[in-house]
Amino acid sequence: MESAPLELQVPQAFYPGIKDKVGSAMDSKSSKGKEIKIPGQKHPITISAAEGKVRVTAAGRIVAESAHAFRLEEKGYPAIYYLPRSDQVMSLFVRTTHYT
Repeated sequence: MESAPLELQVPQAFYPGIKDKVGSAMDSKSSKGKEIKIPGQKHPITISAAEGKVRVTAAGRIVAESAHAFRLEEKGYPAIYYLPRSDQVMSLFVRTTHYT
């Protein structure tokens, strides 16, 4: 029996229409003044395959679902999931200037 997918909900603040200015990836501070940390022993980052399915919803609608997601864990931050574009409903997304 297949287990239920991990449910992730997109906060309303991230819905299309929100504009975010992003500084150069080489800057030591982000456009919001946060220090950019470099991965290493003092600031570990791990990437692994997510277990099972990951489902992403926004405004009650499924916008992505994947059995091929990756989980990124960075010290001091909640885990982040990355899903292949082929498992996302790309017509529901709007390109912004924000990137990670």
